[in-house]
Amino acid sequence: MDEALPETSRPRSVTLALWGVFLLGVWNFGRALALGQQMDLLRELTIQPDPRFRFIMALIWGFVFIGFWWFVRRKRPFARKLLPLSLILYTVYELSLTILFAQTFLAKQAIWLNLGFYLLLTLFITWALNRTAANNYFTNKS
Repeated sequence: MDEALPETSRPRSVTLALWGVFLLGVWNFGRALALGQQMDLLRELTIQPDPRFRFIMALIWGFVFIGFWWFVRRKRPFARKLLPLSLILYTVYELSLTILFAQTFLAKQAIWLNLGFYLLLTLFITWALNRTAANNYFTNKS
């Protein structure tokens, strides 16, 4: 007799958080791909910060977010606390690049829009991974 394991359903909030983290990872890998393809031109134009630095950081952030996607998907409890922290660090990284290297007024005005987006994303992910339904999801082993 084949006995099926009880399947724990993932709360929608956790699923949305998974999609958001996965898309952030893909976004950064796409950024790394674009920077890699245009590296010679960007270095010739002496773009600041150094495109090699941005390329490496995009790869690092891509691996970080895909790693967190995997950890949340595998119900690793530490991801619930470290993911919001990594989003805060990512926000500081992105906004510091804009503050230090933006040359147009419009780019500097976009800081507030970016800050609002990352703040909402961080608050949502924190809520999604720490609500009661998510507690049950992370503690129930399948």
